[in-house]
Amino acid sequence: MDYWLIGLIAGDGHIEKSNRIVISSKLEEFIDLSRNSLSVFETKNRKVSKFFDKSANVWKISLRSDELVKILENTGIPKGRKFDKIILKMDNLDREKK
Repeated sequence: MDYWLIGLIAGDGHIEKSNRIVISSKLEEFIDLSRNSLSVFETKNRKVSKFFDKSANVWKISLRSDELVKILENTGIPKGRKFDKIILKMDNLDREKK
């Protein structure tokens, strides 16, 4: 897993209670790059979706992935509001790779 993707979700994304990961950006090109990285977690029935949120004036991508949520939670990214809760645990990623 790309470490920068974890930082991106920590900063410009969130995890919903339904295990849906959402990432937002004003830059469509950045969303496209992020979409490519998230695509490794796609399954036959769960694909990365890209859309423009008119109310927030940003591009977004989303994906439901229990596997990715587990990795993110193990690095310290909680579901729901996170701005006052994140303490990243990057050493947990090295264990996930083994």
